[in-house]
Amino acid sequence: MRESPEAREALLRFYEAFTKAVPGDTETFDSVFTSQGQLLIVGTAYHEWVAGREGGKQAWGMEGIGLEAGEPVAWEAGDVAWAADRPSFVAGDARMPIRLTAVFLSEDGAWKLQHGHFSVGVPDDLAFENALEWSRTARPTDRPQLDLSTRRRSELRGPSVRAGRGSRARSSSANR
Repeated sequence: MRESPEAREALLRFYEAFTKAVPGDTETFDSVFTSQGQLLIVGTAYHEWVAGREGGKQAWGMEGIGLEAGEPVAWEAGDVAWAADRPSFVAGDARMPIRLTAVFLSEDGAWKLQHGHFSVGVPDDLAFENALEWSRTARPTDRPQLDLSTRRRSELRGPSVRAGRGSRARSSSANR
């Protein structure tokens, strides 16, 4: 395994393509995504789970939304590379910091995106406070629904989080 400036550049090219893409822009899509059918993109919202090239092409292009790089890092081993960054979605003057991981495959001498996972860092306390509401917005076909209405918030937490304001909660919040 080695650091990969080439995979880092591929991630930056993806940001540029994402920023300029419009719905139906298959040429730009093809320039950054793998030709393999097993493409998977996981977005920031629960329902944003896009599997396969055809699904990716249909979801591609969010006019008015751009991606601005943070400080991306990347590594490679053979024909596979992965990258991580803390970029921001940009819409006009608004910026939303996110986190991103990406997996690339080497195809015809270029790194092409095979998998991307976008997430919004939410403090653990906020996530647990909203777990019931957020689980209701999930589509029933996406995963089995849990009946959380009769559970106390402390039952949703693992043992190390149950203490609430314990050292783990403080240390994880400080790292965000």
